[in-house]
Amino acid sequence: MGIPGHLKGFLPARSIFPNKLRVLRALSMAVLLSAAGLSASTITISASGEFVAGTATSAFSAPDETWAFSFVVDSMPAVSNVDPGNYFDVDFSAFTYLLNGSPVAITPEDIRFFSSSQFGGFSICFTAACSFFNSPTDGFSILGPQMYTGPESAPTMLTGSFTSTYLEVYVNSYEYLQQPPGHAILLAEANPIPEPSSIATLAVGFLLAATGRRLRRRA
Repeated sequence: MGIPGHLKGFLPARSIFPNKLRVLRALSMAVLLSAAGLSASTITISASGEFVAGTATSAFSAPDETWAFSFVVDSMPAVSNVDPGNYFDVDFSAFTYLLNGSPVAITPEDIRFFSSSQFGGFSICFTAACSFFNSPTDGFSILGPQMYTGPESAPTMLTGSFTSTYLEVYVNSYEYLQQPPGHAILLAEANPIPEPSSIATLAVGFLLAATGRRLRRRA
């Protein structure tokens, strides 16, 4: 049986370019899946202050010098070392540290967030993983409000400005209390991301436009 005349002009367009059409469909699907994955946002947590006169000199501290740090976590982060009702360690990225305005090449072994029952806030542990509760071997304990909601096994990080109630610096396991208490302001700021709906719309538009152009050329 022959091909009906009204189909003869349509079939070649679909048979000549099957691979390109499949590539376009695959590309569109990949973009759509990527857009769906952007629904989780990230948060930058930062703070700054000045060490008191009696603070020991170390790789990250010095008497009367200024300090500042920032790092990035997911709004719903991957966690480890969970102690229900007490604390969890968080996956983080993009850690930066300034001592007296100069960058210091130092990366925490751990960052541990605490529940309000354990005085809130978090610890930054530099030379060894966080152990016990709020006492790093070398690092900071910045205590204050609880900075997340939900259980420690699946927390959702909060955004906003948080005032510390207690700021301790540890050098070689020795504690240096920073005065006055509460001088450190923690900022947890959400990072803007493209709207997934906008990316999905662009992907669909690209696919329809490309397909339409090819079909018009074969008409």
